Amino acid sequence: PFRLLDASTSAQTLIDELGLPLVLKPRDRSGSRGTIVARTIEQVAENLTPGWMAEGFIDGYEFSVESLVVDGKPIFTNITEYLNPGWANIVPAQNLDAYRDAIEARNRDVIKALGVERGITHHELFRTADGLVTGELAARPPGGYLMQLVADAYEFDMWEALLDVESGQLPEVIQQAKSVQGMYILHPGEGHCIQITGLEEARLLPNIAPVHCSLKPGQFS
Repeated sequence: PFRLLDASTSAQTLIDELGLPLVLKPRDRSGSRGTIVARTIEQVAENLTPGWMAEGFIDGYEFSVESLVVDGKPIFTNITEYLNPGWANIVPAQNLDAYRDAIEARNRDVIKALGVERGITHHELFRTADGLVTGELAARPPGGYLMQLVADAYEFDMWEALLDVESGQLPEVIQQAKSVQGMYILHPGEGHCIQITGLEEARLLPNIAPVHCSLKPGQFS
């Protein structure tokens, strides 16, 4: 459940509708930047920004499902484990227990319900004590370097496969992953970058490749 915030929104009304904790976030950012988890009425009141949105908090373990879709049905599906949501992902997911079939079934149902006929989808969902909860399904390639992780794990080019799908061709895909791949995004938070150290040491670590750093000394993040 969610609602949009305007100048008349009150903290008590939001809590009555959505409960606590409560998620408050801007609608035009990615990677959870700016997201606030408010746990008291005072924290809610301090962060009522018109144009933002409020969501009920989901207590669960997060996954995503990446699918190539042809004629309304997934022809390739990968489940990604959010080891540290927003920062670290594992492809394919390792801690599915008995939920794999249920996740894949939910993914098919959501794609059908939203009428996606062709292309790629990124479905974010949670495993909770009460079952699976869908957060969103986006008809776009995923962020977080997942396209590269899927390509490395399954050993086929996801971008090329997507272009084939969009041009009406049936792509060659590999259904079983050949390896497990992961990524970790390190973000220093907002501030002024003075110095960057450790990049060369990180590149020498076993099984780590590649290491990228776009931030430069002197920049603001």
